[in-house]
Amino acid sequence: MAVEPKASCYGIRFAVTSGKTAGSRQQAAKKAKNNMGSGSASKSGSKKENDNEQKHVPADRNEASLHSSRFHRICIRWYSVLRKPEYGQEVLASTRTAPIRDMDISQKAAPIIYDSSRPRSAIVEEAVELFRYRDLLWSLVHRDLTIRYKRSTLGFLWTMLNPLLMMLVLTIVFSNLFRFQIQHYPVYLLSGTLLYGFFQWGTSQSIHSIIWGGDLMGKIYLPKTIFVAAAVLVSLVNLLLALIPLAVIMIVNRCTFSFALLFLPVAIALVFVFALGIGLFVASLAVFFADIADIYNVALTILTYLTPIFYPIGVVPDKYRAFIFYNPMYYFVEIFRQPIHGGVFPDGALILRAFLISIGAFALGWWFFTKKSDEFAYRV
Repeated sequence: MAVEPKASCYGIRFAVTSGKTAGSRQQAAKKAKNNMGSGSASKSGSKKENDNEQKHVPADRNEASLHSSRFHRICIRWYSVLRKPEYGQEVLASTRTAPIRDMDISQKAAPIIYDSSRPRSAIVEEAVELFRYRDLLWSLVHRDLTIRYKRSTLGFLWTMLNPLLMMLVLTIVFSNLFRFQIQHYPVYLLSGTLLYGFFQWGTSQSIHSIIWGGDLMGKIYLPKTIFVAAAVLVSLVNLLLALIPLAVIMIVNRCTFSFALLFLPVAIALVFVFALGIGLFVASLAVFFADIADIYNVALTILTYLTPIFYPIGVVPDKYRAFIFYNPMYYFVEIFRQPIHGGVFPDGALILRAFLISIGAFALGWWFFTKKSDEFAYRV
């Protein structure tokens, strides 16, 4: 019996041959054929000799096969654990075998490792997801605008008629009863009312939007900030439409249209960022405390009278003006009103303070909202 190593795709296998060569087996076959015509004695003798030979070969083959399969399994285990082609070449060289041809271990793809402990910034991730879902954001804005004026006969005309009617009432009350000495008072009043109404309506709807979106958040994944952003954008659309009646009032009161009006997009952008930050903050609080909605409405009413919308700041006594200067809406109303009513660019100090307030409010609201957003689905 001889054991010859041969190469395979898995490693090393062995070919087992018996102790008798192929030529001796052919001679034995011819001898048995010649003795077929002999007597029973010769038949029985040759039969016993062939039986002994057949019994001897399988025993050797079984033993060699046992050792061969065992060594085969060991080689497979080495290859599966180590996965090193140079180690496999050493094994083949030590056993004088051919190299592996059917299996290229070095070309196996590296495993993808996901590290769950790697820190991720929720602030950046929420911003990226909001940009990815921008189509859904515009769909929510279109839905809110459609639902708001769906059953109305005038439709979007109410966006322009509402501030005009409000201006008419407030003009009669404040200009005749209090007799403020303000030139073009309807323009002064309407410009302040429009900007403050944009902030008030956008932040108030942010509270309700995050609560109304609770069912949707529990069913599918989407960025939570999309509801607040949609509410503030709807309020922005209403403000832009309300600029049309404001321009009409400016024409009727013979106000000048100066180049300072080019600053209005900057002023509106600063107010939008400020409203979005405040909306995110109060919406987060409203998820955990249901009374925040009522408390915030009271705070908005107080803020309305602390902001010089209906009256000029000159009529406020000096000892009470500190309350107005600590009011952030004062700066936003002024940088929006001065190009419209005064026809001049706002003062640099007003612009800087409005910019810092808007960025600070947005950073605080975005940070607080993203920190608590994972708990919204369990509370709304």
